[in-house]
Amino acid sequence: MKTSYLKNQLKILPLLWVKDCKIFVGIISIIISNVVSFTWNFCDLLIILVSIGLAERYKNLNKVVRFKISNNLTERINWQKIRNYYVIMNELVKEADNIVSPLIFISCCMNVYWICVQTSEGIRLVTTESKISIYYFFSLFFLICRTTALVLSAAKIDDESNYALSIFTRCHPSVFIIEVIWIQQQLSVDKVSFTAMKFFPITRKFILTVRIHIYIYILLTIYLTFLSN
Repeated sequence: MKTSYLKNQLKILPLLWVKDCKIFVGIISIIISNVVSFTWNFCDLLIILVSIGLAERYKNLNKVVRFKISNNLTERINWQKIRNYYVIMNELVKEADNIVSPLIFISCCMNVYWICVQTSEGIRLVTTESKISIYYFFSLFFLICRTTALVLSAAKIDDESNYALSIFTRCHPSVFIIEVIWIQQQLSVDKVSFTAMKFFPITRKFILTVRIHIYIYILLTIYLTFLSN
């Protein structure tokens, strides 16, 4: 009887070990998933905040210059000082871009990838199932809004940089002294914007390009889904 009892215990031990392993793997998977999700959200939020901060500094500088030019206060402007301010702003944007550009590249790739994955899954659910979870639509909508907010925030730096150049191109001819010409040349040659690891600049045109490619992907997915059915 003792022998049969030991045999039964030996049979149960591997099952208990497998069960414990599954629980352990499940806990580790949940922890990793939460850490990755938190890191992803934190990176997007960091990019948005840094972009807004730099864009607002550029915007305030442009406002001061535009106000003085439009109110004919050009004689009171220290153009050398203004030029130095723009040089400092450009260098600040470049330094920030060197730090956050890898995050922008990874974030853009991850966001676009998951938008495509969830869109493909949504098309599959529509064609195969009668009921779709509300969470799915909320998740996809949130992901699209977050990606749009990230790109528009980063593109604001490019907008303010181009606007700074347009301020000086609209100046009255009497304002075109040598310092103003230097500023114009500096802004036209040394254009700044956030980039994705120098592969491409983040501008408003970029989000239109991404949307076009996503629409093409959706159309191809729908076409292939109907072909398979």
